[in-house]
Amino acid sequence: MRFRSRYLLVLSACFLLLAAPAVFAQTTGDIQGTVTDADGKPLPGVTVEAVSAVGQGTRSGVTGNNGNFRLSSLTPGSYRVRSALSGFSTVEKTAVVSLGGTATVNMTMKITASEQVVVSGEAPVVDTTSTTTGSNYTAKVLEKVPIGRNYASVVQLQPGVQPDTGDRQGRGLALSIYGSTSAENAYVIDGVNTNQVERGVQGKIINNEFIQEVEVKTGGFQAEYGRAMGGIINVITKSGGNEFHADAFVNYSPKSLRSNQRHDTNTPEGGDTFNTIFDGVRDTDYGADVGGYAVKDRLWFFLAYNGDNGRIDRVPQQARSVLGQRFEQRSYYNLFSTKLTWNIAEGSSIVGTYFRDPEHREGAIFTPTGTNVNQYSGRLDVGSDDYAGRFNQLFGSFGVLNLQYSRHHDRFLFSPLDPEAIQYRDRTHPEDYPFFPTSGGFGRVAGFRYHNLGDRKAYEGAFTAFVQNHEVKFGGDYVKNVTAAITSYTGSQRVQVRNCSSSSTSVSYCPPGEGTSYVNTRGETKRVYFQHDFYAEALGSLTPVHDSPTAPPTKAYSGFIQDTWRVTPRFSVNLGVRYDNEKVQNADNVTVINLKNEWQPRLGFTYDFVGDGSSKIYGSVGRFYYLIPNDLNVRVYGSEFDTSTYNYSRTSTATGTPGTGPPNRKSLFQGATAEPVDNDLKGEYQDELTLGIEKALTPTFAVGLKGTYRKLGRAIEDRCDLDYSAPINMSSSCAIQNPGSNHRWAAGSSSPEGDFPWCDAAGSDFVSPTAGQCFASGAPAVPAATRKFKGIELTARKTFSQNLWAQFSYLFSQLRGNYDGAVRVASGQTDPGINADYDYPLFLRNSDGRLYLDRPHQLRLDAVYTAPFGLTMGFGAYYRSGPPVSRNGWYNDFYGNELHLVPRGSDFTVSGGRLPSQYEANLSLGYSIKMGKVSVTPAVYIFNVLNRQGITDVQEDFNPQGTFCENTAGCTPANTPDYTQRNFARLGTLKYGDPLPDKDWAKPTTRQDPRTVRLAVKVSF
Repeated sequence: MRFRSRYLLVLSACFLLLAAPAVFAQTTGDIQGTVTDADGKPLPGVTVEAVSAVGQGTRSGVTGNNGNFRLSSLTPGSYRVRSALSGFSTVEKTAVVSLGGTATVNMTMKITASEQVVVSGEAPVVDTTSTTTGSNYTAKVLEKVPIGRNYASVVQLQPGVQPDTGDRQGRGLALSIYGSTSAENAYVIDGVNTNQVERGVQGKIINNEFIQEVEVKTGGFQAEYGRAMGGIINVITKSGGNEFHADAFVNYSPKSLRSNQRHDTNTPEGGDTFNTIFDGVRDTDYGADVGGYAVKDRLWFFLAYNGDNGRIDRVPQQARSVLGQRFEQRSYYNLFSTKLTWNIAEGSSIVGTYFRDPEHREGAIFTPTGTNVNQYSGRLDVGSDDYAGRFNQLFGSFGVLNLQYSRHHDRFLFSPLDPEAIQYRDRTHPEDYPFFPTSGGFGRVAGFRYHNLGDRKAYEGAFTAFVQNHEVKFGGDYVKNVTAAITSYTGSQRVQVRNCSSSSTSVSYCPPGEGTSYVNTRGETKRVYFQHDFYAEALGSLTPVHDSPTAPPTKAYSGFIQDTWRVTPRFSVNLGVRYDNEKVQNADNVTVINLKNEWQPRLGFTYDFVGDGSSKIYGSVGRFYYLIPNDLNVRVYGSEFDTSTYNYSRTSTATGTPGTGPPNRKSLFQGATAEPVDNDLKGEYQDELTLGIEKALTPTFAVGLKGTYRKLGRAIEDRCDLDYSAPINMSSSCAIQNPGSNHRWAAGSSSPEGDFPWCDAAGSDFVSPTAGQCFASGAPAVPAATRKFKGIELTARKTFSQNLWAQFSYLFSQLRGNYDGAVRVASGQTDPGINADYDYPLFLRNSDGRLYLDRPHQLRLDAVYTAPFGLTMGFGAYYRSGPPVSRNGWYNDFYGNELHLVPRGSDFTVSGGRLPSQYEANLSLGYSIKMGKVSVTPAVYIFNVLNRQGITDVQEDFNPQGTFCENTAGCTPANTPDYTQRNFARLGTLKYGDPLPDKDWAKPTTRQDPRTVRLAVKVSF
């Protein structure tokens, strides 16, 4: 006892030293309820036991004076709950404990002369105390429903979920939840935040064999959850138990069973503009898992492995020199997961978990745009390693203590085929703009995009106290995110070949006798000079360095307190508040953005209007802040010294002799990226209101109706129209600001803090705006970011009982605003906080309207049926409205098509202003063959059964090469200062049937995936 007292004292001290109690997702669930007699009076002193098929012992408790009981920190699964009291009949019910949920089990005991067991069936599926919306998907569902091998595929079964265009790093899923973009979700596995550190997207792709349960929280989550404005995808991996079990499996997707990817060339809309067709896709993955005990009732283990070999052929559809050719990419990965659960003593446990998904790819990493193999080939290493240690301590019926330390490492490392080959970019022919041909090496390997390592450390803790009718939880965490990005040029520099002009009034004029003879890619002889781009070792230095590393961190901490108060057995109130602080630091670990006072109140209620645990009316309102990923730190505050010099040498990076270089152009340009920040910058947040009703018609079948309203309250973005030569702008053309605020760089001339010099670079080549485009004052204000989602949702769900699981949903919604969010969906740009939306005020003209993710109608049906003779059938189908269509205009050669020529999402030349609706279906069939304790299950999964390959996006760039076509006879170059005015002057003059200014406008760019088949065999012991 002395040792145990010291042990608990040390653990309590460690908890206090964490200084931040917890924000990690739940890895367990609870059972609560009330035991009464036949007259409805509470029965105290009743022993309640819960036994699960997962086999980690028996959990027991005793009812209090009010007849209530609670069994906490239970591993998710199905439990037999049994109540016993001398002189009363014994009652047993089946309850399903879901991840992060509370199962309510109310039992009535009758006086009896002899002991007997009364089995009362199953507890209702409604969680009568929770305001959180979403769904839970167990391992039984995951293995039978027709979904992909990435565990996040199951998220698509949830109402309000659809793909967006965010960064996927070629492996994850970009999923929007109720109008929020894919980079605004949190992906948590065994309490570990697995979001990719640098871009905030899905950072882990472990497969379904590793998973015990997936909980998808889409809204209404309590104060312990934060740093997400989309949803929380909470996952728990499998654990061992008191019985040994093992599986071996293989999955094979042959190219012969994959339909050809559609690519129309003679369609009414004028043909696809696919950049790539993926053909010859084939994949084989295999693995095994085993779980059991090392010490029965004390120490359990689980191990799993999954290997994969895959190949795809990239078939370019644009570049003529490689049109239709096949370029192979090979991929290999080795997934691994292990978990140890140690029951130290009654009520004390430690859980250690480790999982990883490393992958490397070889061959055509990028789609070829020419015959130079250096431009697309190399090796790419991706994936992450995660581990965590978690301590749980039960203090009888009083409370639960949870402590956790976790670590996440991710990598995205591209290695060019020839790292020493210099890239030459030929800019000597104007018709090549903006796709100037290249030769030699790969060129710039941007660290923030192609070569970075992420690291996240998290210290977390929470305590839950059960005091009478209150469940009070308080906690918090400390998190440090670091992205080490390494930017480089192959050959240590990139050389841009520029044409010399014979006119002394031109900025590219070379004096007679100067310049080098050069034959360009079109066979033309040109007199040229050279621009050398490289990274220098320091500001002011001209010494090139091969690598330019940077590792600016973000530090964040939080605290929360929440109370679930059962005011009456039928009415509960959830009260909570959360506080977050976020510090964005530069490469010297100096805080440059300090987001303080991120207070987030949460309020909710539930009412069981029937009174038997089978119903609830619920509502919640809350504020949710967003943690900006490290992309902003790396790109803006990484202190990379990007340098350009101009001379007449193909190899030397020295500056030209004064007076001999091209006039009107700096012979040296150097910039260390660092943007000014508006005073009192505040964090990005969203407010949410939810009202709903749910009723269990049977213990396993429930229907619901819910309304959701989400409003973006504030955003963080940069504007990039600053005159960098002005001292007040700190040598930067961009500044970080809250759009719509009254501070200097957001409000411009209307700010009480004063104006700033600015430039309008419309129509320029962006090397340097002309004198007529920069102004000493009068900077326009930036309007506030807006995004509003409104939705009404109908659901029906049937949990696995006997042989059937099913889920149906219909969502009617509206999404309006001028800002997509962390992902700029129109272009797929995923640079949260520094997307292009607000870079120039003209980008906001006509920007308010129907956002790309606006889908008025979304319908989904998923089901699994297991016949008594062993045949399992799975089905999944969806329907959603097509996306709205926009018309975008060219701004300058750096930004391309950022102007909204008509109000966003309302182009009138497309019928209804939308693309055709999207719908598809998936099927699965499996048959389990029992041979004693061994079962063999062959299965087939058919995806996209209809093989529609419907259009999901079109070319919205009205004039992508900066040309303005007045008619079908020809085009006029538009790189003149009045281009933007002429573009907008034409608004409203086009009508349906008019000739389109660009031949590719409104042509398909992406389609639904083709039909594929996966064959599988699983052997279970």
